[in-house]
This record gives sequence, structure tokens and C-alpha cells, in this order.
Amino acid sequence: DCRIIKPRDMGVTWLILCLYEHAWHFQTDRQILLGSRKEDEVDGTTDDGTAIAKAGEWSTLFGKIDFIHLNQPSWLLPRGYEPRQRPFRTSMKLPNPATGGLFKGESANKNFGRSGRYFSIGFDEHAHTDLAYQIIGSCSATSDCHFWFSSPNGPMTGFAMLGRAPIRQIRLEWWMHPEHAQGMVLDPEKGERSRWSPWLAKAMARIGYDQRLAQNEIWADESQSGGSWFKGELIDLLVKGNADFPASVREPFMVGDLDIRVSPEQGPWVTKFIEQDGGRWKLWTAL
Repeated sequence: DCRIIKPRDMGVTWLILCLYEHAWHFQTDRQILLGSRKEDEVDGTTDDGTAIAKAGEWSTLFGKIDFIHLNQPSWLLPRGYEPRQRPFRTSMKLPNPATGGLFKGESANKNFGRSGRYFSIGFDEHAHTDLAYQIIGSCSATSDCHFWFSSPNGPMTGFAMLGRAPIRQIRLEWWMHPEHAQGMVLDPEKGERSRWSPWLAKAMARIGYDQRLAQNEIWADESQSGGSWFKGELIDLLVKGNADFPASVREPFMVGDLDIRVSPEQGPWVTKFIEQDGGRWKLWTAL
């Protein structure tokens, strides 16, 4: 398994799909499941009865595969296969008649990839779906090879959790893109964040020099992107559970309230923690 954290506009999705296409094209019985936040981001094609036509929509996962095939010479394509033509290309599905390979698409849902078995599963922009955590579990036994690739969305997503798992971790930086690094300068004494290039200046200006957006879109810094706080919905889910996700947090070590004093000169400060039943504060650590 592999997790790839990246800034935007690095071409990672294209690279992974090229890798998958090679397996689909030249190896036997390679069935691959592709996923993203919404169905329109996986395929989003329209069907006129004979061909799949959404010309120029290379932003979708299947659209990128179409682009790869449309730009391959005819002698390299599987025998009898025509890109974006029936009976091979249908919505969210693309079989290889020569090798038994299959691309299958699925949008984010709590049972993503639960049925079937796959050579590999790839999920694009995994950090940006509310079902990221459930998706990890639902397809965990469906394949021995998962690619999770995304720009970050804060430190408390399912994608961020995978960053602490013992799987392969690949981190890409904005300056690894050759066009972004043109004219780049670096002050070794100030570290990596001192890197500057004309591209970076334009990218920062484009987002109004907003540091939170920059952590997400440019620096790909998971610890800061999306805001460094725990989402209340996630805490409630872990503590209380629901019909689909049982509670997974033990009882707190301490329950109580803070003793807060106020000084006209210094303002409010906390003097101590008072244990009492029904208190507003729950602690999972000893003081």
C-alpha cells in the first residue's frame, strides 16, 4: 500500500493512471478499482447509444484513461478495441478484451470496494471526502495494493491517519515540478520554507497570500492545512458511535470542570481541574 501527499498540479493522478493502464494493457486479469469523491469525478460521461462521449473532459479518472488510449498508435491498442467506443467503453467500466483486464469506477460511499477482489485500488483526493475513514475499512480486505493520493485537508482526516500507518509514504513538494522550480532560490540557513520562485510568487498572490490555503494547495502541509483542530463531528463519532460505526474510544480518565479565576490586571486563568460527575470536560490523560 502507498499514500501520496501532494500539492495541486503535480500530475500524480496521471502518473498513477499510466501505471495502472500498463498493467491493464499488458498483464493478465488485472482488475483495478478507481474511486474519487463524486461519480462525475470518476467518469461523468454521457452515452449516445454507440459511444461514450464527453470530449475534452480529461479531468475525470476515466477521461484520463481515454486520453491515453486516444493518443496511442492503433497497433498498440488491444485487438478489436476502439477508444471510447462500445461495447468496451461503458460508464464506469472499461474491460480489456485481450487480457481480461478491467477498470471499474465507484464514487465515495460507506461500502466502497467492499465486494469483489481487485489487483489494486486507487482513490483520488482521498482527504477531501467525508467518508475517507469508512472507505479505508470497507476496501481493506478487497485488495493487497491500495494507492491513496490527495492534497491534504487537515490533520484529522482518514487520509491523515494513513500517514501514521506502516505503509509506503511519498511526499511531493511544489518545487519538484520542473516548471514551478524555474528561477528558484533557496537560503540554506533558513531551511526549506525559504524556497522561492516566480511561480510561487504568482501562486501565493492568486490565493491572496492566505496561509491556510497555502498549506493545502502549495505546501501540502497536513499539520496546518484545514486548521489544526479536532472536528467535533469526529469526536462525537468516536465517543458515541452510530448505526454504521461503533464507538471506539474507552471511557475518559477524568471528568470535571476547570476552576477559572479572573484578575482585572491579568484576565482569566485556570487554577486547577476539579473532578466531578457531569462535568463539561473529559480527559483521556492523567494530570
